[in-house]
Amino acid sequence: MKLKNDSYGAFIVIMNSRGDMPDDIKSMFAIAQGAWSLVDACEPFMNEQKHNEPGKNSYQDLGLGEGSVVFDITPLADNAYSYIEPLGNLNPGSGHTFPTDHGAFWFKNPFTDTPIYDVRAPAEGVITSVYYRQEQWPDGSGHEDEYYNDYKVMIAHTNTFYSYLDHIWELDASILSQTGELKLGDNPVHIVVHKGDIIGKTGGRKGAQRGLDWGIIDFSKTLQYIHPERYGWYAHSAHFLEYCNQSLKDSLIDKIGVPDRNVKRTAKPLWGKADFDQQGKLVGNWFLQDINLNDPLAEWTKHLSFVYDVWDPQPIRVAVGGSLSIPAILYQVYGNTPDPADVSLKSGKVVYKLQGTEEYGETSIKATLLVEMIDNETIKVEGFNGWVSNPTFTENAKYYIR
Repeated sequence: MKLKNDSYGAFIVIMNSRGDMPDDIKSMFAIAQGAWSLVDACEPFMNEQKHNEPGKNSYQDLGLGEGSVVFDITPLADNAYSYIEPLGNLNPGSGHTFPTDHGAFWFKNPFTDTPIYDVRAPAEGVITSVYYRQEQWPDGSGHEDEYYNDYKVMIAHTNTFYSYLDHIWELDASILSQTGELKLGDNPVHIVVHKGDIIGKTGGRKGAQRGLDWGIIDFSKTLQYIHPERYGWYAHSAHFLEYCNQSLKDSLIDKIGVPDRNVKRTAKPLWGKADFDQQGKLVGNWFLQDINLNDPLAEWTKHLSFVYDVWDPQPIRVAVGGSLSIPAILYQVYGNTPDPADVSLKSGKVVYKLQGTEEYGETSIKATLLVEMIDNETIKVEGFNGWVSNPTFTENAKYYIR
C-alpha cells in the first residue's frame, strides 16, 4: 500500500510467511518513507534484477523493455556549442587520465560570458539518479574560493540502454519537485521524462563549465578492456552519434573538430575510441598497484595510459594522473617511438622521452619515463624530470596493473 502527502509518501508492506523466510517468522510488516518519487517506484520485490551474461554488470528491470533507442534530437540547441568531442579525449588535470568514454558538446566562447542554455531530455525515459557535487570556481573566474553546483543526470531509456547528461548547474523546478532533498553524491530517483522535456540549465559559468557531457551506457556491448569489471557500467560506454538517426548524424558529424585549432577527426570511427588495451602489450590503461579496487575509476591520480591522440590516432600520447615523480599532465613522445602497441615482455626496459603538448600550452615541460613489463598485466614505471640519458630504476619506481 502506498500513501502520499504532498511530495512525500510511505510504502507499507505486510507479507505472510514464504519459503525463503525463517520458520519462526509467520508474517512481516515493513514501512518505507521519503520523497514520493522514490516511494512511487517501490515494488514488493525490489531485489529482483536482470543480469547480463557472466562477468558483466547487472541492471535493474524498470519495465522499459530492452534494446537501444534512436535519437532525433540532442540535449542542446544547435547554436549552443561550437564542436562535438569524440571518445578518447585526454586531460589528466580534469581527471581524464584514461581516454574519455563519453561524447561532449563544447560551448562557444567558454572563457567569456557563456549564455545559459536549456538541457533537454534526448528521448523518453526515467531519470534513475542525480549525482550532485560542488566544484570550485577556477582561477581567473572572479569567483575564486567559491563553489558552484554541478549535476549529472542518468536517464534509463530502456532496461539496457541509458544516457547521462553531466555538468548541469541548475535542475529544472519540474525535476527538483520530485527529487526530494538532494545530498552530495548519488541520489536515486524515479522521474519519468519525455523527449524534449527541460531537465535543467548549463552554460553561464565563465571558465568553469566549458561544455555538456552526453554519455551512453549500452549493456549490449562491452569495451575491450583487459578487466572490464573494473570500469563498472562504463565498460559499456558508447558515443551518442552511434545512436542518432541518419539525418541528425549527418548534421552532427561535421562538428567533430575544434574550429579554433583547425583540427578535425577523419579516422574511423569518426566518433573516436576509448579502449586501447591489448593483452601482453603496453598500450592502454594502467592502475597503480595499490589502488582501491572497490572503485578504481575514482582515484584518477593513480591512473596511467599509453594511447594515441584523440583527433589524429598517429601521435602517441602518455597521460600521467599522478603518483610518478614528474608533472601530472598529458605528454607527447619525442620521435613518436616506441609504439606502445609493440612493447611487450620481450622488449625489456623501454625509455620514453616526453614533452608536454601544444594543446595545453605545456611544451616547456620535459620528462623521461622508464618502463618495463614484468608480466602481461604488470608494469614497472619510473619518471624523471627532464630528458635523462640511460636512466635506471631506483626506489621511486612504481608498479601498475591492468
